[in-house]
Amino acid sequence: MKNLAMSQIMAGANFWDAPGHSMAGSNDYAMRRKIFAWIKAHENTFYQPRTPISPIGVYFSPQTRNYFADEFIASYRGILILLMQAHLEFQVVTPRTLAGFQGRTLVLPDVRVMSDGEKSLLRQYAGSGRTLVITGENDAQLGDAQNVVRIGERVGAEYFAALQKNFGAATPDQAKEFLGKLKDESHVRVFASPLMATSIAQVEGKPHVFFANFAGLKGGVNPMQTPQTGVRVAVTGVSKPRGFFLPFMGEVSSVDGVAGSDGVTFTLPPIEKGAVFWWE
Repeated sequence: MKNLAMSQIMAGANFWDAPGHSMAGSNDYAMRRKIFAWIKAHENTFYQPRTPISPIGVYFSPQTRNYFADEFIASYRGILILLMQAHLEFQVVTPRTLAGFQGRTLVLPDVRVMSDGEKSLLRQYAGSGRTLVITGENDAQLGDAQNVVRIGERVGAEYFAALQKNFGAATPDQAKEFLGKLKDESHVRVFASPLMATSIAQVEGKPHVFFANFAGLKGGVNPMQTPQTGVRVAVTGVSKPRGFFLPFMGEVSSVDGVAGSDGVTFTLPPIEKGAVFWWE
């Protein structure tokens, strides 16, 4: 139950547990009460709106999902997991939010069906000097613009297949070409194992990094993570920020940063299941 709660909370989703395919009952009522009490004590950290800082966009195409569900979902999931394991900030972009997306890079993962309105907005996006990275098949009809990067392979689907085959062995290094095409302009750098998923966002005006540790987990065999040590967060463009660390089911502690020539680096306490770190 703790792993379920941790992964949902760190993603900003609502937590609930049930022993089967219904909303009734619980796997552990006492633990559920403890988890909800902890959420209540820190609900602003996890459930105030998370706003983007400097994200890489990943396009969710409802029309492609409707007509090519298997192909699109595999590509879409794979790209999202790849960015989480590479510790890059991302933002899901939809037809409704495309016009307002401010990130410098937008990924189209095997997006095969688009409306004329979507194509027009994508042309405007590329025309503004920002980068479109297209993987797999695509229906955008964007021509040969310099800032439109085409990768013929279905990067996301291939990475998702590798994860399903052997989660512990799949790493972002398998998609170096794709990652190298992304214009990551974030002032936040996270140094951690790819078995640690991260989500970067601003909460109540403060940058936050949410960590979910999956190292060592194996379904039906081992429910206990391998604690992650030496995780670092480097922040450029700041002088003397105060760092704060909240482990899953724990309490907030302060973290001192080490100043460098272009910013500050924080070395975090060991992360067992999950944690969130922020600075101000």
